[in-house]
Amino acid sequence: MVKHDFPFVFWLYLRLCFLLCCVGGVTLPAYATLTASVDRTTISENDTVELTLRSDKQQFFNEPDLTPLKEHFSILSTQQRSQFQSVNGKSQAWTDWIVTIKPKRRGYVIIPPITLDGERSQPITLDVKKGNANVNNGNVDVFMESRLDKEEVFVQGQALLTVQIFHSVPLYSDREISELEIADAIVKPVGKPRSFDRIINGKRFSVIELQYAIFPQKSGEITIPQQTFTATKVFRQQPFDRFFNSTLGKPVQVNTAPINLMVLAAPSDYPKHQPWLPASDITLKEKWSGEREQLQVGDSITRTITITADGMSAAQLPPLPSLNIPGLKTYPDQTKTENQATANGIVGRRQESVALVPTKPGTYNLPAVKYTWFDTAQQRTRTAKLPARTLKVVAAPGSQTTTEQPASINPATSTSTQINDNNMAQSQLPNDHSSPDTIDQPQATGWMWLSLLFALLWICTLILWWFKAKVAVRNIDSALTVNHKNDTESSAFKALKNACQQQDYPTLCQNFIAWSQLHLKAPQAATLVNCLHLWHDEKLKQLFNRLQQSRYGKSHLAEDPSQLYDQLLLQIKQLRSNPPQQEGNILPSLYPQPQ
Repeated sequence: MVKHDFPFVFWLYLRLCFLLCCVGGVTLPAYATLTASVDRTTISENDTVELTLRSDKQQFFNEPDLTPLKEHFSILSTQQRSQFQSVNGKSQAWTDWIVTIKPKRRGYVIIPPITLDGERSQPITLDVKKGNANVNNGNVDVFMESRLDKEEVFVQGQALLTVQIFHSVPLYSDREISELEIADAIVKPVGKPRSFDRIINGKRFSVIELQYAIFPQKSGEITIPQQTFTATKVFRQQPFDRFFNSTLGKPVQVNTAPINLMVLAAPSDYPKHQPWLPASDITLKEKWSGEREQLQVGDSITRTITITADGMSAAQLPPLPSLNIPGLKTYPDQTKTENQATANGIVGRRQESVALVPTKPGTYNLPAVKYTWFDTAQQRTRTAKLPARTLKVVAAPGSQTTTEQPASINPATSTSTQINDNNMAQSQLPNDHSSPDTIDQPQATGWMWLSLLFALLWICTLILWWFKAKVAVRNIDSALTVNHKNDTESSAFKALKNACQQQDYPTLCQNFIAWSQLHLKAPQAATLVNCLHLWHDEKLKQLFNRLQQSRYGKSHLAEDPSQLYDQLLLQIKQLRSNPPQQEGNILPSLYPQPQ
């Protein structure tokens, strides 16, 4: 068994712990261990909200303190779920508490921070609106209602339609709602259907909520048609009814009322040469793959611009103007578009990337990027803008390109055919510090260098420990090998001695050969004649000959075989104590032994 030096192992363990602490302090981001989220932030005064509290570890005995909720909310139910998952060797465990709450008043109500094991969740603000006065008084089991977020909208602008289905009785899974189709309008579902509870006149209803984003394509008044919901209400059944008819119930069909929507035309003062973009907000952000002032001829740098529009779909966003700059080749990448569902409707996002490769040195001025749009909230024309950028390019080392630089290359933007180059490597690096929209990468700090130093020391310690353990194991193996050989020679001599005492001549010959091979380290001696030759002892040969004659020869021999065996054993003991000196007459080895 290998014995390790305790101080050595202790210092190895201490270095490892310190290294993990250093690396953890550099690379692990700080995050709250308890987070809070809700299924929606805008509700009616009679609606319930699902508050989800998540701890980043499994909790079996601790529970969050819900006392702060009782001031402005009624706690209707609480559920706890613990989950564990392992993906690609990375394990993650967490515990969720799903708390169903109902606000006690209208207006902006704040869900206060919740505490668990000293950790606090972030506060959440709810917008609790007044309940619909036209809602059913609760006398029926199933009904529908729908509403628009605004009474008028600009052409191609977004109007958000919310449809809610109320039912106080269980429904079978055959429920179905008609598809919403509106002439001269584009309809897009917003997210997935949501479920919650609402109490109406003391009666609890389960609510299924669906939302649609409507984009009218022409001005004037349009009508949103009624929608139809069909389902089957579950009746109370006797215990054995389900064996005879599993769909006992009463079919039900409810409708929404049609809604009129006024669509306004684009304002007359909106620029005629600009595409019409009605939105709540539009922002532009850019990111560069490298430093713009450290380029050489032939280098590639990628510029990525992301357009985000609140209240517009990605399909409505026009492409950015292309670049046509002498001495600067452009390789646009495939455009990426996506629509994101939010509480306020659809947020469209368009991302364009283009690789720029200068072919000669100089200073290149990229024009400002402008996006003109109409603010539907403030009803005025606005412009989202990225400032002009400058690329400074120098000649590549060893190139024959002239270093004469133009004073300024001002490009004229135009639509031209671009070349796609899918083999262009585009590494995403941070932009310079002059742009507020870039993403800064973490810089090397003293902690990082210190962590690297301790990592190297830890690796050196492991190598030394491995080498030391290997040498120790090798020494032990050698000692075990020697002891094994000694035990084998001793056991062979013991077997030879037993054969002599039992006067078993055949076994004696076999054991003598085996013992001689081990004692003389001569495995090539496979016969009795070879072994006797290696011992160089005439008395030993005579004793074996006399034993052989007494066994197979004439019976007139006067010698007692027992005496011969005793003499042979005595002679072997003497030879064992004083082995012969083997010189050049030793037999050649058939299987050379390793040194």
